[in-house]
Amino acid sequence: MILHICPRAAWETAAETGWYDGDTLATEGFIHCSPPDWAHVPATARFRGRTDLLLLEIDPAPLGEAVVWEDGVPPAPDGRQFPHLYGRLPVSAVTGVRPYPPLADGSFPTYAEVERADEERADEERADEERADEERAEMERRADR
Repeated sequence: MILHICPRAAWETAAETGWYDGDTLATEGFIHCSPPDWAHVPATARFRGRTDLLLLEIDPAPLGEAVVWEDGVPPAPDGRQFPHLYGRLPVSAVTGVRPYPPLADGSFPTYAEVERADEERADEERADEERADEERAEMERRADR
């Protein structure tokens, strides 16, 4: 899986058209992507504090040779390479979309932190649903008495 940081409005348009071009395909010839362990670094550098961002989870397999791992723009001091998508991103290659809010200081959390927060939120929602079901069942039992 590779990730792309995307403004919500751009993703909504892509979902309607079936294709996403990003903000750099026309100007740089590719769409910037990141490995999951590094998306927070360019997110903080380029988008510090923005509250309208999403993380697109992309399956690179159907994109084939259009995904090329190469130096970042600008190159990372440690020589780390990044996946660049040379072409439009079909919405069908996006396997997940997650809200990507910044932390209190404007920086962005790691993908692992986003996953954990989503899991915790889902657990809380399930617990709330279970409590509501229990309350409804109790109300029905009382009504039957």
